[in-house]
Amino acid sequence: EALMNRGNYMRILRQLALADEEERRRQQAFDRSDSGEEKKEGDDIFDDGIRTLETGDRVLSYDTYLDHQRYHDDMKHVDVKYMDFGGLRNSSGEDCGRLVVEQCKACGKGGYVWDAGYILGDHVIAREDEWRGSVAASSRPRVLELGAGTGVVGLMLAKAVECDVVVTDLPELLGLMERNVRRNFSDLSDDGGAGLIAADGRAKGSIEARVLRWGDETH
Repeated sequence: EALMNRGNYMRILRQLALADEEERRRQQAFDRSDSGEEKKEGDDIFDDGIRTLETGDRVLSYDTYLDHQRYHDDMKHVDVKYMDFGGLRNSSGEDCGRLVVEQCKACGKGGYVWDAGYILGDHVIAREDEWRGSVAASSRPRVLELGAGTGVVGLMLAKAVECDVVVTDLPELLGLMERNVRRNFSDLSDDGGAGLIAADGRAKGSIEARVLRWGDETH
């Protein structure tokens, strides 16, 4: 029985390896087409929701995000600078405006939007009535996010919920958080024609970014 189980595991691993190889081949074909190289016979070009700006930066539409679960790892979007989540809605179904989040590869893991972050934000928004029940009716909730990284969770909350959010992380991530706050909550005058301004006046709450080192009382 042990040998049979081992054989089954080996077959599954082999199937995954073949699937990975096929997806890499398709990605290479897409990269050639994106760079202007001639398509080769047999190439399977597909639309993966990524567009390239004049600056060379790449934007991924979150509507196609599941198409990027390709290589059985979590690194499918590391070379994408912007994640465009489109329009957000609150627990009442109201349109709370667009969300665009910048990523920063040089900032390490904290500079990326992770699946868990978006799922957490969506979960908290959907259960707004539950956690707001602990706040006095006359008070506006205040939310503090620790280890915010790009700030995606706090940005989602400030877009969809009438609350005041503070996103915090280490000093090296402050610039990224501040840029994402400005892009989604301020009137940026120069977008370089990228069409990535998401400050549309429909946000329900407010947000600011600050430095917080755990255990350091000076921050």
